[in-house]
Amino acid sequence: MNNRTRRIIGAISFLLFLVLLWYVRILVVYFIISAVLALIGRPLMDLLEKVRIKDRSLPSWMRALLVLGTFIFLIVGLFSLLTPLIAQGVHIISNIELQSLWEGLEPARNDLIALVERYNLNSESLRDKANLEAPLSTLLQVTDVSAVMDGIIGTFSGLLVALFSILFITFFLLKDSYILTSMVYSLTPEKNMEQMKRVLSNSQRLLSRYFIGLVIQISLITLLLTIGLSVFGVKYALTIAFFAAIFNLIPYIGPIIGGGFALAISLLLNVELGFQASSLILASQVMGTFLVVQLCDNIIFQPVIFSNSVLAHPLEIFLVISVAGTLAGIPGMILAIPLYTLIRVVAKEFLAGFKLVENLTTRL
Repeated sequence: MNNRTRRIIGAISFLLFLVLLWYVRILVVYFIISAVLALIGRPLMDLLEKVRIKDRSLPSWMRALLVLGTFIFLIVGLFSLLTPLIAQGVHIISNIELQSLWEGLEPARNDLIALVERYNLNSESLRDKANLEAPLSTLLQVTDVSAVMDGIIGTFSGLLVALFSILFITFFLLKDSYILTSMVYSLTPEKNMEQMKRVLSNSQRLLSRYFIGLVIQISLITLLLTIGLSVFGVKYALTIAFFAAIFNLIPYIGPIIGGGFALAISLLLNVELGFQASSLILASQVMGTFLVVQLCDNIIFQPVIFSNSVLAHPLEIFLVISVAGTLAGIPGMILAIPLYTLIRVVAKEFLAGFKLVENLTTRL
């Protein structure tokens, strides 16, 4: 078989492989998530390896189960935080009386009508209360709390299959760490084997540090927001702070979403304040807390954590996230830093002769 025939067969095989991946893309997503979890859990696996029982270390399968148990404990804890918040929010919405809500909004509507008429604009739609009450009543038609909770539980149950698949794959990636490396080595030419070994080693080290850095960032933001919201008497401060910290992982727009989420939930859970000065004070307190924490995150947490975890300059990270957001939106911004880290590691090994590559990978 000549080289041309081999290349043609190789190209066709590669295309068929891509088609196959497309049809089983959900499994590919599961595998990627499992690989990320395996990277996060690898330091804990290494730590457990140092544990000795009668001068013998724990077997790999037991260490993998302990790490998975830690992940499951965190997931269960997450849902235990979320469920009471959802239940109370639905209960509050279902018991809001439209008439009292409308009376609270009446002063704001009158001010808006006066502003519109000041500029000689048509205010008839604002004066017609029926048109305004209709969408509001539709929004508040949540009368059966148990039905809503059943719907939420049904949605979560649909995720159980995905959760089981991810945990199953993660277990073997943790237990047999050679699986990923064997897959990569089987596709690597023999002459590039040493370079690929360094790529895998450096990638695992940097990506593990990056994901651990994310956990630290989430923890710090959650802690500060919980303290700040608790000082002002916001109910479920820990839950609100945690989910706001999760939203914060989305660059740029994440803090806005998290702040809006926190403000809406805080006002909803304190609906007895009405729409008077007390609610405005609470809103200013919540947003002020978010502003202070966001400044800490932007000035201290992100530059220190990200620049030290992936060994890249903060300006470099900013540009990478901006370009990724322009090209691929929110998913691109979320994946920008780990993908850029992987690209830098590969470029350092295989494109070391280029000056630009050398400048970008000096700290690696």
